[in-house]
Amino acid sequence: MRAVSINDQFAHVGLAAYFRRPVQEDRARVERLATLLLDDRWPWLPWWASYSGVHRRDDRRSIRVGGKNGVAPLIEGMLSPKLARLDLERSKGDKNFSSVMLDLDRARGDLGYEAPFRLWITCRSAELPSGKTFDAWLTLAHALVAEVDALHATLGAWPTYTMARSDTWLTRVVLDTPTRDYNLGLPDKYQDQISLLDQWSKKLGRTYARHPRWGTYLNAEHVAAIGGTDRIRAEVQPATIEAVGDLTYIQLTPTIETAMTAEAGEKRRRLEAVMEPILVGNEARRRAVAAG
Repeated sequence: MRAVSINDQFAHVGLAAYFRRPVQEDRARVERLATLLLDDRWPWLPWWASYSGVHRRDDRRSIRVGGKNGVAPLIEGMLSPKLARLDLERSKGDKNFSSVMLDLDRARGDLGYEAPFRLWITCRSAELPSGKTFDAWLTLAHALVAEVDALHATLGAWPTYTMARSDTWLTRVVLDTPTRDYNLGLPDKYQDQISLLDQWSKKLGRTYARHPRWGTYLNAEHVAAIGGTDRIRAEVQPATIEAVGDLTYIQLTPTIETAMTAEAGEKRRRLEAVMEPILVGNEARRRAVAAG
């Protein structure tokens, strides 16, 4: 049997943001982003940084950031043309309550994706340390989405770390036993959504949006294509609709404690119905965009 980690016993959120331009285009932007990645609003600061190189010989082992090292290792790494990906972790064991992945490889911009670069984050959202609040972390999430100039993003609330990781990192976690395989990540419906996302990932951002989660960030084109914010308010009745950078942020219920209630599930289904014309794989949307 698989041992249940401490992470899998508590609620987590997963943020997946998709953006167009590599962060290295603007040093000031890199400096602001590095500061946000080590911001005090993290309940558990992700302080171990490692880098994957464009070539394996350029991979870098973990280094502690923050504290006496400050943001300098992050700024230097994010500006290096030799590095393809930044990973930040709180720890390497069961108490890895915060994780970040940021695409750095400029070559991703030549692969034909509408939003080739990704910022993926998971964070434990229950039993936070004294003095820390989820609402404060949510303002940090908004700031990160705006700073990378995301075209689209989702913020999922999940009962386990594995589910948050599966939905955000797009990984499938399976327990292999002598009798059968057990999917330890997303339920079938959500796994089907991930399969569609994988199939249409190059068109994510302008043509398509992901299926909605507890928090969903839509660009102006997508909001217009589904009838505007007035229709969203009327048919979904979300707790929040607000501007985050150039995006519109839609939050289904008022608090993270209500993010997995029956009310949240019903509102998510209503938002999914409203968003049907722009969801990954929608053929009518693809034809309309192709026709200009």
